[in-house]
Amino acid sequence: MPQNPNIVLLCRAGWCSQPYDFDQLLEKIKKVLPRILPIVWHQQTPPEQHITQYQQAGLPIFGLGHSLGFAQLLETQINFSGVISLQGFTQFCSTPTNHNTFGTPLRILERMQQKLCTDPKQVVYDFRHHAGFKNSPHTPCQHMANEELAKLKNDIKTLIDLQIQLPKNTPILAIASEDDPIVNWGLTKACFSDQPLVSLEKRPNGHLHCLHQSDAQGCATLIGNWIVRSQYKK
Repeated sequence: MPQNPNIVLLCRAGWCSQPYDFDQLLEKIKKVLPRILPIVWHQQTPPEQHITQYQQAGLPIFGLGHSLGFAQLLETQINFSGVISLQGFTQFCSTPTNHNTFGTPLRILERMQQKLCTDPKQVVYDFRHHAGFKNSPHTPCQHMANEELAKLKNDIKTLIDLQIQLPKNTPILAIASEDDPIVNWGLTKACFSDQPLVSLEKRPNGHLHCLHQSDAQGCATLIGNWIVRSQYKK
């Protein structure tokens, strides 16, 4: 923790991700911005309790959300100075009624819901493998508590129903991967294109759905420079 932080970065991981998935990226961001204070909000506790003291001190609060974590940050009551979407979205599921032609078909999420009831560890392992995460003996699919399983089920329901608007007055940096098998480029453009306060960055092939692990340095540079520019504009 920096002795005199001048920026707070509230981080939220995506579906079945863990706080340590951010480790590589946050270490590199701290090299770009040595006085930044990253705080990872993981559990179901209100995120405001993590940052109240810094808000009262007048520090700017930025958000960094990976995948579903981006939408969950936007749904808080926090007045962010800016929010970074790392392979995030404002809608995810394709249903017969929402006209989201680039989203994940409803049947796939319903199948995951059903299998979570019978073989949750396999569901998590398969998803992380498909997304490109580095699975390890400490991955949550090896030691899943009831609370974690309930969160996974609830988050899938959130993915199915999700339909939110970007904030009108908050700068957004949206970073996407060209070959993301979970959030394809078409969905990213549908969520973020033609928005006046959005900077959209596409990273090249080879990173799947885990840019914060496979392209940590590139993302850290983008994020650090964007935060500096956002602060300068103020």
